[in-house]
Amino acid sequence: MRGLWRVGLVATFSLVSAVACEETERPTLGHSHDDPEDLDDEDRDDDYDDEYHYDDEDHQDDGEDAPSDDEDAPSDDADEDDDAPSDEEDAPSDDVVVSTQRTQVPDEIVGTWNDGAFDFATWESYREQTWCGRSAAPTREAMVFEQSGDATYYRYECLYNFYEKLEEAEGTVAFHDDGTFTFAPRAGRRRYFEWRRSEANEDRPLTAAELVDPDLAGTRKYAYDGTTTPVTMRITVPSSAPYNWYKQR
Repeated sequence: MRGLWRVGLVATFSLVSAVACEETERPTLGHSHDDPEDLDDEDRDDDYDDEYHYDDEDHQDDGEDAPSDDEDAPSDDADEDDDAPSDEEDAPSDDVVVSTQRTQVPDEIVGTWNDGAFDFATWESYREQTWCGRSAAPTREAMVFEQSGDATYYRYECLYNFYEKLEEAEGTVAFHDDGTFTFAPRAGRRRYFEWRRSEANEDRPLTAAELVDPDLAGTRKYAYDGTTTPVTMRITVPSSAPYNWYKQR
C-alpha cells in the first residue's frame, strides 16, 4: 500500500512539472520576451513602447532631427555683419568734418555788411532783451568778408517774451560763377536767453551740428548794386523773400 502511494505521488509531481514547463514555453499575450534577434525592428519598437508606455507625443527620439543646443544657441564668436552700422558710425560726433571751400573775394564785396538793423558795439556786450521789443525785427544779420576768403557771419533771432539767440561763426567763403557764394563755418559761439527760465540761458561754442545748420552755413544768392548809397547786395536764401545787405565799410 505504501508503495502504491509513493508511485501516485511521483506521478502527480511529474504531471505538475510537465504542466509548468508547458506554461513556461507558451508565448504570452501582449508582451513577448522572445529573443530580440527573432523580432523585426517594428515589432521590437512596439513592444518597447507598450511595456514602458511611451508614445510619440510625449517622447522624442534623440536623433538627427532633434535641435542641437550648439545649433540653436547664438555664438559669441559670430562674425558681425559688414553692413550693420556700428555705434561709432551712428553716434553724433563733434568732430564732423566741415567744408573748407575758399576763393578770393571780389573787391567790391570785401568789407562789412549788415541788414541795416545790426550794431556791432551792442553785439559784443549784448544784454538780454536789448533788441527784442514788441515791434522789433525777429532776425538781424551781418557778415564780414576778407579778400583771402576768410569770413565771419553774425545772426540774431528772437521771439518776443520767450527767447533770444545770438550766433557768430568764423569760416571760409567761396564765390561761384552763377552769382552765389557758399559759407563754410569752422568754429563759433552761441548765446541763448530764455526769458521765463533763466536757468536755460547759455553761452558756449557752437557744436559741429550747429556749424552746418542752414541758418549759418550754406549757399546764398547775391546781386551787387553799386549805384545806391550805401551800396547794396541783394541776398536770396531758400524759403525766404529776397532782402538787402548794406555795406558799412
